[in-house]
Amino acid sequence: MSATAATAAAGDRYGAFALVHEIGRGGMGSVWLAERVEGDFTQRVALKLIRSDLENSEVESRFRRERRILATLKHPNIAQLLDGGVAHGRPWLAMEWVEGRTLRETIAHGPLEPRRLVALATELASALAHAHAAGVVHRDLKPENVLIARDGYAKVLDFGIAKLLADDTPAGDATQTSTQTQPGHVIGTTPYMSPEQAAGESIDFRSDQFALGAVLYEAATGRAAFARDTNAETVAAVLRDTPPLGTALDPSTPPGFLRLMQRCLAKNAADRYGSTQDLARDFAELAHRPDDDRAPAPTPRRGRVAPVAGVLAMLVTVAALSWWVGRQGTSDTTDTADTAGTAGAATAGTADTSAPLALRAELSIAPAERLWFHIFPMHAFALSPDGARIVFAGQAGGKQLLYLRTLATRETVALPGTENPTNPVFSPDGEWILFFANGFELRKVAVGGGSSSIISEAPNHLGGSMWAEQDAIVYSPFPGTGLWQLSPSGGEAKQLTFPDFDGGEGSHVWPASVPGTKLILYVAEVESADTFDAARIYAWDPASGKRTLLVDGGTDPRVFNGTLYYARAGTIYGVGFDTERVALRGAPRPIYEGVAYSPAVGAAQYAFAPGVSVRMLGSQGVDLREMVIVDRAGGVEPLGLPIRFYARHQLSPDARRVVFQISAADDDLWIYDLARKQLTRLTEQYENIFPTWTPDGEYIIYSRQREPPPSIWRRRADGTGAPEQLTHTELGGKRAQLVHDVSPD
Repeated sequence: MSATAATAAAGDRYGAFALVHEIGRGGMGSVWLAERVEGDFTQRVALKLIRSDLENSEVESRFRRERRILATLKHPNIAQLLDGGVAHGRPWLAMEWVEGRTLRETIAHGPLEPRRLVALATELASALAHAHAAGVVHRDLKPENVLIARDGYAKVLDFGIAKLLADDTPAGDATQTSTQTQPGHVIGTTPYMSPEQAAGESIDFRSDQFALGAVLYEAATGRAAFARDTNAETVAAVLRDTPPLGTALDPSTPPGFLRLMQRCLAKNAADRYGSTQDLARDFAELAHRPDDDRAPAPTPRRGRVAPVAGVLAMLVTVAALSWWVGRQGTSDTTDTADTAGTAGAATAGTADTSAPLALRAELSIAPAERLWFHIFPMHAFALSPDGARIVFAGQAGGKQLLYLRTLATRETVALPGTENPTNPVFSPDGEWILFFANGFELRKVAVGGGSSSIISEAPNHLGGSMWAEQDAIVYSPFPGTGLWQLSPSGGEAKQLTFPDFDGGEGSHVWPASVPGTKLILYVAEVESADTFDAARIYAWDPASGKRTLLVDGGTDPRVFNGTLYYARAGTIYGVGFDTERVALRGAPRPIYEGVAYSPAVGAAQYAFAPGVSVRMLGSQGVDLREMVIVDRAGGVEPLGLPIRFYARHQLSPDARRVVFQISAADDDLWIYDLARKQLTRLTEQYENIFPTWTPDGEYIIYSRQREPPPSIWRRRADGTGAPEQLTHTELGGKRAQLVHDVSPD
């Protein structure tokens, strides 16, 4: 970095943002309030700059590492990275703007009361578990790096000295420590360092658990666990001393909290938790049952094949699926954890973000009516606006139809003329059901029965639809396009939104209405991402054409009772939504975990109506698969490929190679050489689907789409040469060209 880098000043531009005023300095950076001055929406951010008095190559390297690490972390209790770059000779990060004060400032007024203390522990442990799952260790967790937002929820700040576990750089062999974060091999703040970190030894995620214990001790007692008069004495205390625990805590503190904190503060890393996810679950269980004096039950460990196990569980139990349905009551005995491990079970709870439903009842679905997910796990069911009925895509006797269940009577009827359905949606008055059929049609059928009628051709059933209160249908008709609108009676469709292809958007999908307004929510697919967990949720105003970013890192939104709900990684989050300002109120927080969810398509299995919510529990990767070879004797041999969504595959004519269609945010084709055990990408960008070998094994014929609808292309199977377009389609046409087979000649 240039030593002559300009001093930051109000009005300076960093990317799309202009500095307003400096908020403070600390660690390796200064932080400014900044506002977006580009684009079609307003946004305030906390913009972090490298400190001018710390300009050196090591600090700059750490700053750049923070930007890279933060980009992988999306969690409601981690300050979210929105943008970053280099300007005026300085690296910068734009973080979400959260109004509040640090935990240090909060506990300066006294220790936290026990209930808030347990909630804080749960939030911080959940944030660390998310980071650790991504291979990230914070290494400097302390009260100054925890922000308590105005709504009371915690945000972990400053991953600037975090260490990616995959990096080869050692933790350090120097002994440079300080009560302030110092550049060097041993990095951290001494009173919160783990013993192995303070000793300059190699560290892992368990070091963060120790820091969490020290932070919680201070929040519980108002006193630092290990801080002493000198740095040397502090290091010695970290290595040898045990802080007073039982007598220092509020007597009303749950005994289970003390046990968990003690385990975090174990001097030997092996005596701490083997998984921070397990620690987070134990704190969460304590939050649900604070008066339970029993030690938390051991949490089952999950290995590499967990996603596949989840898929198998879904397939096995879906044949006798049960819905847990309930309405608001006064009992407080319900605990969502009771059914959290039941893959394929659908549960219902209150739509209020404050607590799960208090009263539930089980309704069985007969094996003959088992849920049907089509090729992809789309929305399998919908809840009527009044919460009285559920429509679901079911399968009976090899025939796929929509089934309508009345909750009060438990009566289930099949709806004729709804063959091969997916993504059902109720009309606002609850009298009609909108659905995709046969993969190419958008149809509607009356709740009272009768034949269904076609509204429009729609080659894409992967993007969902909505029936607006203004009696208009909004849907995604093609892969790689925006949202379109048409009348429920059919007619000419009009395009409403246009993806920013140059900005990296792939399509606009999963439209949702906002009750009482004309706003439309939708999900913008990020073309470069492997999952819809990285997608963005916007609110679009048809009157002005303006869109407002609501969530960066989420999918499948719903708005109910003033709350925006959305999905990410199998968890449903909720956050207050001001429809007049088109802005969020407070910070998102998890409402339901373990909801069946497709990261490749972005569909989550949940719904809300007055007094009722329905969700299906299962794996967050219900579409993830492990590829295996099955011999004639029935023997199974894994190919050793990563567990991903392998949508289609075909063996080459000489049986030496396999072409895979791997679905993520985009679909791409890959060639796997069985002898070399080597997987090679064949296509990049856009949607590349329905791969088929030519009889001589020289080419892959496939459908490709940049603008709708798809046309037919080919490319040499060895990857040489450029893709060749074989057919052309009319831009905006309604007939997709999909490859199914190639003639022998």
